Amino acid sequence: MKILNKTKKLLTNEELLEILPETLDPSVKSKIKAFSSDKTGNSSALLRDKLSQFELCEFEIVNLINIRPKGLVHLQNIIEEMLDRFNEEQLNDMLNILKL
Repeated sequence: MKILNKTKKLLTNEELLEILPETLDPSVKSKIKAFSSDKTGNSSALLRDKLSQFELCEFEIVNLINIRPKGLVHLQNIIEEMLDRFNEEQLNDMLNILKL
């Protein structure tokens, strides 16, 4: 495989599926899809834009998109120092964005 563009970026599961070559073994793609929890139809780019209003690092945004936490307890595993950085309203806003 030849690398055409050497930019570094963390990819969500959806973005990874978009760039994988079509010739890749279908079983590998199906395993990646199984780990992807995007059931809403929202694109990763849209979710990245909406989550960018919060002061999250790229790693946290990618993990939020991939994991799609369902509650505040789950957010705590993804967001570093969550209670020091965000109030409860902001955290609920994040969860609502991920539910859309």
